[in-house]
Amino acid sequence: MTGRVDVAPEGTGFGISTAFTFGPASVGVGCSGKDLASNYDSAIFSPTPVQFPTGYFKGVIRSPNGDPVQYISIMAKRTEAVPLYMKEFMSITDGEGKFQFGVPPGSYILVVNTSFPVDTTHPFPPAYFPAATEPTAATVLKIEDGQTIEANVNIPRAAVRRDVTVHVEWPTENLLQAFWWGSRRRSLHIYP
Repeated sequence: MTGRVDVAPEGTGFGISTAFTFGPASVGVGCSGKDLASNYDSAIFSPTPVQFPTGYFKGVIRSPNGDPVQYISIMAKRTEAVPLYMKEFMSITDGEGKFQFGVPPGSYILVVNTSFPVDTTHPFPPAYFPAATEPTAATVLKIEDGQTIEANVNIPRAAVRRDVTVHVEWPTENLLQAFWWGSRRRSLHIYP
């Protein structure tokens, strides 16, 4: 995370904090005050962006058969009590199943495919680093400022597809015909 932070001594002008990136969102913060531009002394302001503490997770996500999984979500979830906006950071793998994203220093678990219900593009239940199916079995990763942790995630199993036939009964046929299904029976594909 980078940005510019200026602090002006009393009577010399005002400072501003410009756009900072926190995970997938950007936050712009500014301040205003009395115009003291004539008193501005550029020697007391830094033109250099301030670097906030940041660590990086990188790795590859692999399917149960060992193939890289492209365009699947991965999330770093804080294990400490922190404000909600600092709790989760998300990224998506590239076309080779690789990911890299920055997070503030702290302790995290990594989870892949938090989509619910599971979709046909990525038919995997959530998986946790390194190859767990439950968050309690995940390895907690502690990351420091400037540190990069390689954390390859192996998805242990695919979701099991179950076909379910649903029969819908309505008080009148007219209501049923107006319903989006268009028929009384329809097959659904469910991944538990």
